[in-house]
Amino acid sequence: MLTGTVLGSAISYLDVAVVNIALPSIGDYYDLDLPALQWVVNTYLLVVSSLLLVGGSLADRLGMRRIFLLGTVVFGAGSVLCGLALSPGMLLCGRAVQGLGAALLLPTSIPLSTSGFPASSRGVVVGLWTAFVGVGAILGPVLAGGLLDSLSWRWVFFLNVPLVSVSVVLILRYAPVLAESERRARPGGRPDLAGSLCVVVAFGALAVALIEGAAAGWGGPVVTGGLVVAAASFLAFPRIERRAERPVIPPFFFRARGLWYANGLTVAIYAGFNVMFFLTPLYLQHTGNRSAQLTALVILPVEVLLLLLSPLMGRLTDVAPLRPMLAVGTALCGTGTAVLGVGAATTVSTWHVLAGVGLFGLGFGIAVAPLNRVTLDSVPDEHGSTAFGTNHVVARVSAMIAVALVPLAAGAGSGYVPDGDFSGIYARGMLICAALLALGAAWAALVPLGPRRHD
Repeated sequence: MLTGTVLGSAISYLDVAVVNIALPSIGDYYDLDLPALQWVVNTYLLVVSSLLLVGGSLADRLGMRRIFLLGTVVFGAGSVLCGLALSPGMLLCGRAVQGLGAALLLPTSIPLSTSGFPASSRGVVVGLWTAFVGVGAILGPVLAGGLLDSLSWRWVFFLNVPLVSVSVVLILRYAPVLAESERRARPGGRPDLAGSLCVVVAFGALAVALIEGAAAGWGGPVVTGGLVVAAASFLAFPRIERRAERPVIPPFFFRARGLWYANGLTVAIYAGFNVMFFLTPLYLQHTGNRSAQLTALVILPVEVLLLLLSPLMGRLTDVAPLRPMLAVGTALCGTGTAVLGVGAATTVSTWHVLAGVGLFGLGFGIAVAPLNRVTLDSVPDEHGSTAFGTNHVVARVSAMIAVALVPLAAGAGSGYVPDGDFSGIYARGMLICAALLALGAAWAALVPLGPRRHD
């Protein structure tokens, strides 16, 4: 069971690193500027962000196993469409299909993995899940770098197909083991279509406004209209949810201090993570003239350290306070991005990038398992998929906004092509991330966590 969920989950986490490594090749192939490359990343993030709550709600209603399988298959279909893309528009359509699949499988991954284990062992299971996903995230970029240097960027998408196939076979094979999680699903009541549509419209309008504003300026009608629609949708959402028979977000979620704590910290960590993975391959391959294979190896410490530390941190979450681990981990992430920023301002060195990425990876490996545990402990078991869906929404929305705005704040204006000397923009972008992560470390250390439900 654990192997099947890990393989299915790994493809969505793997996608972040692999596609970002491939961005320079995709940009060269289609002659894309930076705003267009942002759409390659943010189309996926937009669809995931818009539909994660729907995916979590469907899993709680129809069964985690069923929704996980559907999401895995859809993600695989989107990967094939990306690999066969004949135009940028077709590539973006494939990325949207991948996002739909990820929105279905991500909220169910950890709750499904822990469903067959007692509460006292959940920290260990969360740690093992995180570590095994990390194995896929290690192997993926290395294989992707080799494929990019020897074949084509298309193969980084085809790489998902065997993982999807094995995951589906394992989940189907062990269906009797997963039957209990299906029985825990809660049928009955009408789905919250109005709330789901409101979420989709809000995040879609926000993404269009942010990316178009960064690309064409902030005074255009598309940007203004997008911001107005997004604001109206966000304001309407609580009212819709209060009237819904089965709301997308259960009302008590807004009173769960653990969820507020986890989601606030998630904003800082995943914004920094995604901006680093978006800008670093462009910096190394364009400014430093490094190969895709070397780029993959340089950013590998994040995944290696996640793999090595997650089992230990998962065990510690069963017995140790969570706030110190989260504060230290976030601070180390911020230190890593600061090293990247300061180093890029003085020289183009593979070693300074390796040092900064290593520090970020150390902090990331310390923080991820405790962060997942806080989310898991914040709500009753039957709402686990929705809670993880909510947390993943926060992660993807913060990533989407950061990828759209941080390059702009760092000096990459409309129509900017990241070719040649990219060091100034990269340095400023990393220092912005360092400041955000410093705020995240303060949040982790100072904000009350609230009671741990499984203690």
